[in-house]
Amino acid sequence: MSMSNKDVAFAMMVVAAEVKKSILVGAVPRRERDDLVSEVMIELVKAWPGFNPARGNAEAFVNRVVQSRLVSILRFRAAIKRGRYARHAESLPHDLVDSGAAHRDSQQDLDIRLDLEDMRARLTPEQQSIWDELRHHSVSRISQRRSIPRRTLRDFVARIREAAHDRGLEYYTR
Repeated sequence: MSMSNKDVAFAMMVVAAEVKKSILVGAVPRRERDDLVSEVMIELVKAWPGFNPARGNAEAFVNRVVQSRLVSILRFRAAIKRGRYARHAESLPHDLVDSGAAHRDSQQDLDIRLDLEDMRARLTPEQQSIWDELRHHSVSRISQRRSIPRRTLRDFVARIREAAHDRGLEYYTR
């Protein structure tokens, strides 16, 4: 189902209002307004095939997608500025002291580690336990060790990845 002109006009109104809110609270500089509006609209167009009129109206879908994608884009932009999307968590030094590698920036490593610890703290105890095990074992192995179906475990993993994505840390949950 393609977007009607009415849907596009409504979407533009919602995107403009949400981006304006982000500018007013200081989350986005005014000079990035047009770029951000374009990015959010692109994300909405990508998500539009998932719209099902039987589940709700187009306005609700547009509002939900715009708000969630805007947050994701802003978090991803913050992650890019801090450079935390470029490395795996396992590559970070465990003692938080610069290991002497010429290319490693210890402040960025500390930021990544703190962000990952903050994300982990916001997970449920069961999700935290699974997060810890996933660093060393496959989903199949964890499923066997815990005697739970892989599908159930994949649901936990999906929630963990969603939490990481919401904080711009999806790179570390691959």
